[in-house]
Amino acid sequence: MLKYKALYFSAFLMILVLFGGCSRSDGSSTSELTSIEDVNKSVVADSNTTSDDNVTTENSDDIDVTTDVNTTERSADGDVSVDENAIVDNSDEVNTTTNENTTVDGHDVVNAVTDVNSTEETSNDINTTVTENTTENSDDVNVAVDENVTTESPDDLNATEENATVSTDINASLPTTPSTLKSIQLTLTDNRLNVGTQTTVKAIAAYADRSSKDVTNEVVWISSDADALTITDHKLQTKKETNIILKAKLNSITSNAVALEIYRSINGHILPPEPDPKINNATLLGIDSNNNDVRDDVERWIYKKYKDKHPIYIDIAMQAGRAYKQVLETPERAKEIRETVNAPYFCGSYYENYAKFLNESVLVHERIDSPVNSKYFNTKERSDVYWQYDTLLSGGSYPLPKIRKMKSFCDFNTSKYEE
Repeated sequence: MLKYKALYFSAFLMILVLFGGCSRSDGSSTSELTSIEDVNKSVVADSNTTSDDNVTTENSDDIDVTTDVNTTERSADGDVSVDENAIVDNSDEVNTTTNENTTVDGHDVVNAVTDVNSTEETSNDINTTVTENTTENSDDVNVAVDENVTTESPDDLNATEENATVSTDINASLPTTPSTLKSIQLTLTDNRLNVGTQTTVKAIAAYADRSSKDVTNEVVWISSDADALTITDHKLQTKKETNIILKAKLNSITSNAVALEIYRSINGHILPPEPDPKINNATLLGIDSNNNDVRDDVERWIYKKYKDKHPIYIDIAMQAGRAYKQVLETPERAKEIRETVNAPYFCGSYYENYAKFLNESVLVHERIDSPVNSKYFNTKERSDVYWQYDTLLSGGSYPLPKIRKMKSFCDFNTSKYEE
């Protein structure tokens, strides 16, 4: 009996020794299992779990810390493996990649893959882009997430909501402020124009930035006689005889003044401007602006009256005008100037009554000097002077010139009218 008790006691001691060794082995394994649970807390019965985490951080001081942990625990029905590689580098940029594969033996199988690439940049421009794709099944669920985020701030912003993009270009052209108008230069191609003719007019604006621009179609025209002309585009059309001052105005700026003479030309002869009657009749001689010894109002009348007749009419009438000026100037010299004053009458009489007898053309069919006489002595003062002249000749005897000599009383070149 004692023998058996001794055997039992020896066996009990051996079991204690064996269980003590197992306890130390299990304690070590438990410590390892606890470290695994701290890294990846997964306890799965009859399962396989693999975790691979890669973490990378950059440091401005280029300090790398690497930790490799490889732990394997074998249980009764499964294997658990953990591989962790960590590189820590402190910086403004952080890249984190996590690949997780999980398999569970059960009624459902779930495979999840996550790929996250995140880049953060401390700058005025942050670019963010997000793309999400998701697929789900009831029994087998596969989920894939791909996220790329780009954010642009603060000047440029691209916001994406299901592929929507908004952009702002800070370099877009801004509207320019027009330069200050400094002056306007007005020019005319011709400053003397016949009635009914045209010339080119230009108004050129000068600006503070030294640029210039044709503003002819933009200005407001200022004329001393608005009825004398019209301006369309760059063409100035004259309408009546006058002397005017023309200006152009844009905003508050007025151009230089340009003088324009609008005359009338008859048979190539430019008529003097119509004189002011009050000024013209204030003196005996009146106004003779072109200094041809014929008062302006008389000259205009002659050319207008005889413009459609033979040119010799105008020549004879102008001769009469010059003669009558002498009467107004020196009526007391009546006998001395008598032949000059009567010469237009003799010239006209030849071409009206006697040219045919000398085989020359009859060019005049009416008396010319008499109407001119009435026009020239058109005021009481002028008429009184003529009567003074005529009175001084009264009572005298004055012979008429011979027919052949009458032609010589014309004071102009008559050969231009001979065939």
